[in-house]
Amino acid sequence: MQAFPPPLWLTCLRSIIDFSPLTVEPETPVLEAIALMAKSGKSALVGSASQIVGWLTERDVVKLVASGVDLKTSQMCEVMHAYSISLQLSEFADLKTVLSLMQQHQLDLLPVVDEQGQLVGTVTAESICQALQAELRETSIDITEFQQVQADLEARVAKRTQSLRKINQQLVDEMSDRPQAPQELEQSEARWRFLAETIPQQVWIAQADGSIEYVNQRFLDYFGCTKEQILDWKWQQWKHPEDLPQCLDAWQKSLATGETFEIESRWLRAADNTYRWHLVRALPWYDQQGKIVNWFGTNTDIHDRKLIEQALAERVRLADFRADVDTILTQSHSLKDLMHGCTEAVVQHLDAAFARIWMLNKQENVLELQVSSGIYTHIDGYHQRIPVGEYKIGLIAQQGKPHLTNSVLTDPRISQKDWAQREGMIAFAGYPLIVEGETLGVMAMFSRQELTESTLKALEIAADEIAFGIKRQLIEAALKHSEERFRNLVEASSDWVWEVNENAVYTYASPKVRDILGYTPQEIIGKTLFELMPPEEGGRVANIFAPIAAAQQPFKCLENINIHQDGHLVVLETSGEPIFDTEGKFRGYRGMDRDITERKLVEESLLRFRKAIESTSDAVVIADSQGQCIYVNPAFVEIYGYTLEELQAAGGATVIFQQPQQCEQILATVMSGQSWRGETTMRARSGGIVQIDLRSDAIKDVTGKIIGKVCIHTDITQRQQAESDLWLRDRAIAASSNGIVIIDVRMQDEPIIYVNPAFERMTGYCAAEVIGQSRRWLQHADIKQPELQQLSTAMQTGQDCTVILRNSRKDGSLFWNQLNISPVCDVDGELTHYIGIQTDITERKQLEKDLRVALETEKELKSRFISMISHEFRTPLSTILSSSELLEHYRHKWTEEKQLTHLHRIQSAVKRMTEMLNDVLFMGKAETGILDYRPTSLDLVAYCRHLVEDLELSLNNQHQISFTSEFDFMTCNMDNKLLEHILCNLLSNAIKYSPANSTIEFTLGCQHGQAIFQIRDQGIGIPEQDLPDIFESFHRAQNVGNILGTGLGLAIVKNCVDIHQGEIFVTSQLGIGTTFTVTLPLK
Repeated sequence: MQAFPPPLWLTCLRSIIDFSPLTVEPETPVLEAIALMAKSGKSALVGSASQIVGWLTERDVVKLVASGVDLKTSQMCEVMHAYSISLQLSEFADLKTVLSLMQQHQLDLLPVVDEQGQLVGTVTAESICQALQAELRETSIDITEFQQVQADLEARVAKRTQSLRKINQQLVDEMSDRPQAPQELEQSEARWRFLAETIPQQVWIAQADGSIEYVNQRFLDYFGCTKEQILDWKWQQWKHPEDLPQCLDAWQKSLATGETFEIESRWLRAADNTYRWHLVRALPWYDQQGKIVNWFGTNTDIHDRKLIEQALAERVRLADFRADVDTILTQSHSLKDLMHGCTEAVVQHLDAAFARIWMLNKQENVLELQVSSGIYTHIDGYHQRIPVGEYKIGLIAQQGKPHLTNSVLTDPRISQKDWAQREGMIAFAGYPLIVEGETLGVMAMFSRQELTESTLKALEIAADEIAFGIKRQLIEAALKHSEERFRNLVEASSDWVWEVNENAVYTYASPKVRDILGYTPQEIIGKTLFELMPPEEGGRVANIFAPIAAAQQPFKCLENINIHQDGHLVVLETSGEPIFDTEGKFRGYRGMDRDITERKLVEESLLRFRKAIESTSDAVVIADSQGQCIYVNPAFVEIYGYTLEELQAAGGATVIFQQPQQCEQILATVMSGQSWRGETTMRARSGGIVQIDLRSDAIKDVTGKIIGKVCIHTDITQRQQAESDLWLRDRAIAASSNGIVIIDVRMQDEPIIYVNPAFERMTGYCAAEVIGQSRRWLQHADIKQPELQQLSTAMQTGQDCTVILRNSRKDGSLFWNQLNISPVCDVDGELTHYIGIQTDITERKQLEKDLRVALETEKELKSRFISMISHEFRTPLSTILSSSELLEHYRHKWTEEKQLTHLHRIQSAVKRMTEMLNDVLFMGKAETGILDYRPTSLDLVAYCRHLVEDLELSLNNQHQISFTSEFDFMTCNMDNKLLEHILCNLLSNAIKYSPANSTIEFTLGCQHGQAIFQIRDQGIGIPEQDLPDIFESFHRAQNVGNILGTGLGLAIVKNCVDIHQGEIFVTSQLGIGTTFTVTLPLK
């Protein structure tokens, strides 16, 4: 049997000692000692702390009562067990020793003394049970040892119970077999009642029908009630609700059959309001006729024993669980079997309703359900994929901490509480599966009963072990995959992989050896490296290999000749690495052999061509069948800057290709038996770009097998540069906006041989329609232009010439063409072509015409301006001159009023001239584009009213201006000065050209964000032929007669309206009147 750990047993052994035992003097009356025993619930030691002479237990008291001993007069020294054995505290070894000692001497009580023989305490069966119960709450104890302890305790309790049962039956039989005298009967009853009140059990008596008629005081004390509250059938209220139906059924069965009633059930203890387990036993009491008169029953508190049994059962269950998990972890062949076996073990041993395991998908950060056991075995549904950090399972993985609860319905992390209540789920336990800080997944379970601390601890340990098991399975799977991949790589390799021991004897050979040397791996194993070589070659290689092996150094590319199984020679290239065991001891070599026979043949064959290609200016490259360069000629070094060694070190031929994949394509084409030729771009070592005309062909052996390739590189960089320059020139000519024509003068009719796109756009002819036509075709029928003769003369003499001609487009329209021709001569100076550059100057010609028209118009305006100045200024100047002369000669004769009249005439004339000059200056600014536009916010209604009031003051009541507006105010953003020019000129014209005492109608409206001004007069009207030019500067209608005016007023109005981005309209009828309508945007 496995021993308990010493620290545990030291604590356990001291805890089973009652250090305050009940001690009485030897002369103490038995009845008094029994009362003390009943009060303390302990057996009694007889003697003192320094000398124990005996003891008395509860079982001894029962025997004394049954034997009729006078308990009042008898002393303890007369009825006690004589002191025979004790246990020294220093002799405590383990619990088994204590139990063996008590069983060997049939002891219910074992005194414990120190080394001086002084009493320390006692050990009893009750103290052992209490200590074990406490230890089970704190410590994990060996299950086998506990089972032995439980067996010993149960045997002692059973023996003790059997003894009590026999004594009770003797009493029953004694009272039933003989009639008793009243005194004897009273004495017997007293002894019986004393026994019932003294023994530690709850004692009760029931009538034949099962109703309780007597209970002892210990019974009442336990339930905390009076006899009236429990007699008859009232005792049922203290029975645990779950145990009551079974108890009643068993009691009714005993009442009906007379069989002994015995059941384990829970009774409610009043002191702490908790249920405790009791062994309830009852025996029938028969009269002389064999009829049951009463039932004698006892309730024995076995709660501590039940707790121990439950703890032991739980330990056994958890041990079985751990054992199953360990077995599953060590014997599962796959990760799926391992996880499924573990969840099945949780369901089987831990009473889980169901258990599940999720694995973490690190790429997607999602937990994926792998297995489910119990009431749910499916792995689909919304729990199949749970993001890390969501729901209870995702939070467990995110936080790396378990989530445990025995109250599912109140746990905030449990989302489906309706389901949990419906299924009776009580507890949940979820554990992260973590190994060395790496989260692998989550294991979780639901249970329909609470989970104990020991169960949770077992689950925690199991979760760690399962995590390690999963990690091991993952590592094994990865290792298996790696080994499989390595094996596939070795077997698929074109090289032969081998291993030899420290004596150079083959211990492994890959299957490729059959293809290279014709031997099976089994035929190779056991031979040395040198046995497969010719004798001379073997000696040579052995001399090379010996110092390498002695120094335990790696080696590479060791060329050696081996003999094929059919006798021909095979050249191998061998490389190897030393092998060391875990202790660092040299164990041999591991390496590979590559068949380079073909490569060696190619090398020998190519040597014959070396001299032939050394002197060529083209770069020549020779490569083997794998594309590895084995020769470059001097021209290659000159073009690319690489020697053969430098090229191989840089990575081979691909390094000179601007597009490396093209090198592989060329190799594939050549190895398929085809030639390759084309222009490609290469890169020299200096980084410069080289344009190459590349030709590549296969090199074949005598059997026609391709064993390599040869490539010839011709540098065409300069040629391509020249072609590129020509192409750029062609593009420039094609992109020119001028039409370009090339004529071949060597051919008859001097045909056109080229035209550019600009020529096509200019003439409307496409190149196909023009090329081949004579140069004279461009002039069509218009051949009388003098410039054509000038052009012909220049071409005959081979000179440059520039002329302006009229040409026809395809659609028949004419255009002006400025043609510049230049001769082109060959290297001998002979004229071969003419290049003509045509520029369409039609628009320029039109601009010149428009400019001439504009100049004529300016001349006319100038003439009209001079005429207006001479006419309009003559009158006010004459007025000024005459009035000033009159004032000069006659002022002393005139009255002051007459003098003022002439002064006012001078002032009016000056004002008139000033207005005319202002109008001229205003138009000058407008036409040169320097007129300022400064909008401000103003109320149009108020502005117009104020303007009308100012005008009426100067009319001398000769005209009336009627202003109307449907608006009280109208806000706008306009230039008030420009607006004044518009309205004042229109109103002044209306007044000027209307008869005296007539009314000028002035209205202001608004529509669609536009202010609408309308001025209507009753004047002479405007002739219809003058209406188109009415807004031109200095233009006046034909019917104005002698009415003064400059012809600038309406031109000023039009300019001001345009600056405001508005519009002006005029309608007029001769003799009736004219209406001007102006619309200006408000903003």
